[in-house]
Amino acid sequence: MKRIILILSYLAFTAYGETARVRALLLDASTGEPITGRVVSVSFGNINMWGHSVTSEGTGITDENGYCSFKGSTNARRVTCTYWRSEDYYRCEAGAKFTGVSLLPYNRLLPDNQVITLAVQRVEHPIPLHIDRLITPFGQDMFKDHDNRLEYDLLTNDWLPPLGTGMVADVVFIRKPRVVLRTGPSKCGHKIGDFYREEMEVVFPGRGNGVQEVKPLNTYLPIRTAPEDGYGPSCVASQWTDDNLQLKHSWGEEEKFYCFRIRSGFDESGKLISGIYGKIYNGLRIVYSGNDDCKIGGVDIDFMINPKSLDRNLEWDEQINLNRNEESSVANMLP
Repeated sequence: MKRIILILSYLAFTAYGETARVRALLLDASTGEPITGRVVSVSFGNINMWGHSVTSEGTGITDENGYCSFKGSTNARRVTCTYWRSEDYYRCEAGAKFTGVSLLPYNRLLPDNQVITLAVQRVEHPIPLHIDRLITPFGQDMFKDHDNRLEYDLLTNDWLPPLGTGMVADVVFIRKPRVVLRTGPSKCGHKIGDFYREEMEVVFPGRGNGVQEVKPLNTYLPIRTAPEDGYGPSCVASQWTDDNLQLKHSWGEEEKFYCFRIRSGFDESGKLISGIYGKIYNGLRIVYSGNDDCKIGGVDIDFMINPKSLDRNLEWDEQINLNRNEESSVANMLP
């Protein structure tokens, strides 16, 4: 009987959860001014034996101060608000978590005065970009027969010889030797093996060329404009074994974004007179080689490039990919 009661209680909690109340605040990210009369949607999270789902959802319209209020049930103690893409603003999403619950019979999550701020970016000057999803085959070691070095032409979308017909090494991928830090048992004591680190250096060679990590404007429009300077020659993708001999990745900890400059040119006085800017979404990812003794076999990176010289605008129009070879595979790319 006790077991039946526990099961019924669990099912009831899974189905209904606890009451959450929040207010969404819609702001223009540039001016900080509230945006009125716009639709904001909300979803209340749910966790059950099948995974994550949505308990309830709804919409509201922002008032004269940019606010709208929501109430719903969640057993995940999480609420997400979304402003969907419109003609003048990009999509924006933000959420809130709850740490406590009031006493029965109210069963209300606390704090119940949370404000979820949606700072939306205005659509300014979207343009077509040259997009290349460079993904090498899984289970194939691309580096093995090429001295651990691969060169790629970003504007022709091809490897340099002998792998392809590219002419300019805009980006070079260099596989570093594995570094074994120690050998022994895992922290939990269930495994014995090598604690190691592997790295792939991503180099943008040439004077004035380079790459830098960029903090995003928001999760839906991470990069609008490339920085004018601050570029370093390279960045690194890495993977390693943690204390329990579990494989970890530099691109799996948090999503990272980068800007780069290629084909820089200078006049006699050293002034920059040419250069092409681009960005990288979803981090620098490594493709498995098929060999556990040397796991780095290739690359998986999304490049977005403005081919107009010295134009730092990287706000993609979400419609036109100037790289016709990849036109059909970028529908889910962010602007």
